[in-house]
Amino acid sequence: MKKTAKNKKRGIKSRKIILVSVCGVVLVGGGVFASLLLMDHLRQKQNDETSAQNINYESPTDEQIEAGQNIKAENAQKNEQEEIGKTEREIFITDASQYDGEVEVRAFIEGATEGGGSCVFSFANGSQTLTRSSEAVPGAAVTTCSTITVPASEFPASGSYVLTISYNSENVTAISDGYTVEVKK
Repeated sequence: MKKTAKNKKRGIKSRKIILVSVCGVVLVGGGVFASLLLMDHLRQKQNDETSAQNINYESPTDEQIEAGQNIKAENAQKNEQEEIGKTEREIFITDASQYDGEVEVRAFIEGATEGGGSCVFSFANGSQTLTRSSEAVPGAAVTTCSTITVPASEFPASGSYVLTISYNSENVTAISDGYTVEVKK
């Protein structure tokens, strides 16, 4: 009988140790969870305050007004093209940079695989614009605008130009987002 009483005491003691350990783990885990929630709340509050402090309430600059006008014109052109019934695709500019006195541009139209289209490249800097075009080359999954190379000397002035590319064919139309190109004469 002595062994059984000892075994019962050991069993009760080990159960108490396990119960206390589990309670400790739950308390520590709850504390960590609560502190993470508090830190996230404080971080969000700080981000909200920082965002509110960075709002520019000044009148827009001429460059911002022009960018807005360009977006309006692009949207109007997209709306006109939708009315015509052509399939609308997106143009991706893969490179538009100046190399050794020449500005080189590469782009493709995703989802268009037809021939007979053309790409128009428009560089705008304020009221100054420069336009070039190239043939489109169909591929298995995309149509590629033939690469254009424009000598920097043909640009009206050095500076930042917003490049937009439009594509037009019998069945597909596309317009790229604006892409800033730095030109140094």
